[in-house]
Amino acid sequence: MSEEVRNGISLRPPAHMLICPDCKSNLEYNLEYLACTGCKRNFNVSPDGIVNLLPLEVPDEYSHEIEVWHDFWTGKSIRGKPWALFFRKGESFHKLEFEILPRLEKLGIKGTVLEIGSGMGFVGTSFKANFPEVTYYSSDIAEDALRYGKWMRFAYGSGPDYYVACSIDKLPYADESFDIVLGSACLHHLLDLRSGLRQIHRVLRKNGIYIGFGEGFGGALAGIGQRWLPREKHEKLHGVHEGLPSYKEWVKSFGDCGFSIESIVLERAWYYKESHVWMSNEHYLMLVLYYAFAKPLPDWMMKRMGAGITFFLRKTA
Repeated sequence: MSEEVRNGISLRPPAHMLICPDCKSNLEYNLEYLACTGCKRNFNVSPDGIVNLLPLEVPDEYSHEIEVWHDFWTGKSIRGKPWALFFRKGESFHKLEFEILPRLEKLGIKGTVLEIGSGMGFVGTSFKANFPEVTYYSSDIAEDALRYGKWMRFAYGSGPDYYVACSIDKLPYADESFDIVLGSACLHHLLDLRSGLRQIHRVLRKNGIYIGFGEGFGGALAGIGQRWLPREKHEKLHGVHEGLPSYKEWVKSFGDCGFSIESIVLERAWYYKESHVWMSNEHYLMLVLYYAFAKPLPDWMMKRMGAGITFFLRKTA
């Protein structure tokens, strides 16, 4: 069965773009699901066009995130990660609008784009509004998070073309499928950073670009943050694994996984954090004060203290 088309818009991503996350074989549509031509596993396709391509084995750290999103979507919970992400992704939305999109406009963006860790869909909504000609894939490990993204698309009249639930560790896309991959505040949640970067490298076309923003690196700030919001408490509240590589670890991982660094920008915009403060969390208030203090500091000092980070990488190997 071919991809379903409604009102001239394909609801399902083309099968030739997808592979089985477990055995890497090709997939083909069969009635209401996707069938693997290798291991014969069937993958669900929801009526609203979200394709679930999660691997058979999902680590407990990731499963908890899926559960948090499901509880929020079904109304069982109104606390935890989704509300925090509403503001954190709003912060990423500002970075996208005022820092990243202007740079991409100069590059003449076209082709096929993949977003990893899409969450509630802020980035995809803005990206497609600015570059409507690109083909945009939105992905997140939680299928219910992508449903929020589809709601955003409906509400704003702009958004991704396709929605795929998957794990960054095992991206279910064919080799060299995308011209750009971008992710907001997602790589530091991975259990294995290099594994995720290698997957991104694999699905990028030659000279393709990865844009990461809303990430962070450890240093003195990590120690301060642990005092007000211990990592274990944060992981339990938001349902995510929290890794915090150092600046050197980030840079080394990029090179080890076949990327050259186009640019790295250290976070200095304290006002991006301001929207968090009303949540009555002193941790976020400390972040605002920290970034206001750190703004005039030189890069060499910031790299030792810890900060947010935005990077443009290019596939070179």
